Amino acid sequence: MSDIWTTREGTEIPIKIMGISHLINTKKMLERNAKANHTKTLSLYLCCTAPTSDMAGLAFEEEVNNVINREWDDYLPEQYYTIKAEIEKRLQHEG
Repeated sequence: MSDIWTTREGTEIPIKIMGISHLINTKKMLERNAKANHTKTLSLYLCCTAPTSDMAGLAFEEEVNNVINREWDDYLPEQYYTIKAEIEKRLQHEG
């Protein structure tokens, strides 16, 4: 569910009751992780040797193109957008 955050300890917390600093830190962490996953996935595909058979080679090339065309924010989990909206809502009410 996109409205629940699971901590590293496994505790499930409704996003709407998280503190603002927890929300901001979680958002930043998700962005860092998404960027790292994007880089790692791209590096993996670009460092691989393509398969030699025609069909496998074509499939691999298509997959590499898909990875190249992805942006880091494609790696963000569903909860990111709920967290971002909650931060924006709270900051709007403050100002």
